[in-house]
Amino acid sequence: MTLQQLRYAIEIEKWGSLSKAAKKLFVSQPNLSTSIKDLETEMGITIFKRNNRGIQVTEKGQTFLLYAQSILNQCEEMKHFSTNTNSSSFRLIAQNYSPVMESFIKYVKLNSNNENFNFELINAQGFEVIDKVYKQEADLGIFIIVERKLENFIDHLKDRNLTYVSLGKLSFYVNVRQGHPILKHKDSLFYELHKYPFVHYKESIYNQYGDIFDTEEFNFINFDKEISVFDRDVKCKIVNETDAYGIGCKLHPNFSKNFNWVLIPIPDIYVEIGHIHSSTRPMSIESQTYINILKEELNGLIL
Repeated sequence: MTLQQLRYAIEIEKWGSLSKAAKKLFVSQPNLSTSIKDLETEMGITIFKRNNRGIQVTEKGQTFLLYAQSILNQCEEMKHFSTNTNSSSFRLIAQNYSPVMESFIKYVKLNSNNENFNFELINAQGFEVIDKVYKQEADLGIFIIVERKLENFIDHLKDRNLTYVSLGKLSFYVNVRQGHPILKHKDSLFYELHKYPFVHYKESIYNQYGDIFDTEEFNFINFDKEISVFDRDVKCKIVNETDAYGIGCKLHPNFSKNFNWVLIPIPDIYVEIGHIHSSTRPMSIESQTYINILKEELNGLIL
């Protein structure tokens, strides 16, 4: 077994096709196929099933590829270590939440004097966070999930050799601008919200919090008046300058000071924030450092 064979296997999984992987690797398809067959024979397992629909990864193949990716990642880390002892690498994937972003900025500032570094922040929704950490395309994932779905969520992680560590519980709020007409109806506030547009990140309403919005507590949302956006700044400006409202956790002070909002707590709805990492390899110093920064930034926001 060679590192080259491991790279071949990873590329085949990535592209789902021998021919596509061969083109990306600049090798002939017959040579690639022979190399993978030799690898399967040596390991005594079938990594890929070949059929008319292309390539499918077997159950044992999935486990093998997880270890293969881990080996390749560690080889890459060793390469950086041997060439420069003052280098740092950190890949974070997280849902779009201001304390997470603020912590990443502070992490970058803390390490900006390193001679070499490679930092990456990926914004993602829901189970994409899990998938990236599982495939070791990210060192650390930050996840926000409604409390009642937490048990199933943790079981899902265990099946993928991932560990979840809670950082605390957060309240959920309706966000409106100062002077919003809804503020005149304190006794019937949530009933009156039905008259106004709801703005949210496209697809995140379900991918991020699951079926939370199907519950009785959110029956004030009128999906006939819905605005979906991709960009955080656009969402914030819409809430700031119109009668539309948003829903989410409390913002970090460095972000909230830019917006003249009133936060209205939604009764009996809480979410949990935590971090996800691989159970099969030790957490890096970089990940530990980031988590410590995030804990500080969450002070005053965690219940």
